[in-house]
Amino acid sequence: MVFAGLTFKRTLKLPKLANCKIQTVKLPLSLAACLLFFLAPLYAQVSVEGDNFTGPDSEHSYVTAAPGFTLPFNLEMAGGDLNWDLSDFEGVTEDEELYQGIGEMGFLYQLTFDDPGNPDAMATHAIESVDLEEIDVDVELPVELSDVYQFYRNDSSGYYEVGLAFSASGFPIITPYEDTDRIYKFPLTFDERDTSDVSFEVSIPFIGFYGQSGTRYSHVDAWGTLTTPYGEYDVLRVRAERLITDTLFFGEFDIAETVQRPLQVDYAWISPDHDGEILRISVIGGQVVNVQMQSDGELGLSTNEATGGESELSISPNPAASVITATFPSDIGNYFITDLAGKTVASGTVRGGTRIIDVSDFAAGVYLLGFTSDAGHLSVAKLVRSQLR
Repeated sequence: MVFAGLTFKRTLKLPKLANCKIQTVKLPLSLAACLLFFLAPLYAQVSVEGDNFTGPDSEHSYVTAAPGFTLPFNLEMAGGDLNWDLSDFEGVTEDEELYQGIGEMGFLYQLTFDDPGNPDAMATHAIESVDLEEIDVDVELPVELSDVYQFYRNDSSGYYEVGLAFSASGFPIITPYEDTDRIYKFPLTFDERDTSDVSFEVSIPFIGFYGQSGTRYSHVDAWGTLTTPYGEYDVLRVRAERLITDTLFFGEFDIAETVQRPLQVDYAWISPDHDGEILRISVIGGQVVNVQMQSDGELGLSTNEATGGESELSISPNPAASVITATFPSDIGNYFITDLAGKTVASGTVRGGTRIIDVSDFAAGVYLLGFTSDAGHLSVAKLVRSQLR
């Protein structure tokens, strides 16, 4: 066995351990004490099996931090016996996640994702997504999508995303992935590494197809204790680098638009004693763009409470490559756009409740679009500038 640079063979020729002096008469007692001292960190680590993770009928409630939230610890810190203290975390929105068993889904879904003849596409459960950001579509599609579902499989070897389904302007589209994305490799143990590819093409009626390809590089790079307002957990942390390329093909014009996204790094804190990720953090282009913490579901937060406005501020398209149309909560006021460092990159007046804004000169990344009405109400929304020009 190899541990901390020392090799233990069956002959048990032991080096000096923690300056302990082993005497012949007291060998068993001293040896046991030294080994216990030396190997204690090993026993403090945790391991996560597939049956401890998200599955059919799982229900999670996540609170999301305000854009620009400052982490009280260094994300780059890795290793063993770490402490991540987020006991003062405050969320501004709250979302529910309900995972349905594949047996509870419609016949067409079961026909595709519960087929023993296609084991790679077998799913155990699915979640309905509320918007395109949740299925990582970074290209504005020229059709209306609805009834979006992501399908997953949880087994002893890993946690996989195996396909998606949605309606495109009323047409049902059900697509198993060509390469399924293994999000986690089970059992999860400290310093475990994994590489997974994902690729799929989705036919879109009257348009062409949308495709995505990418690679996930995962590393269980830390273990320790995570403290939240809801409890204290022994956790493993998984760091995943994601390289993603989106392609939208317009069949009528025989034109394909390809977007190479900036590097995305996802962090997840997982405990064997708690279902699902307890904490999720995403970093794009070196900036923290999303912080979500699993809660007890009793906060009662809403989007309006987060923005402070009387109604929602909307942006279309979002992500955007060139121009956006912003719809504001009231007809008259002023808007501003800042980067996550607080620098204002654009501003102007609003008359009539909408405004077309050119963002083509913005660097790829995440921004905040704010609006102040004449009555003094402030609304804020997240704007993502993609690399496609």
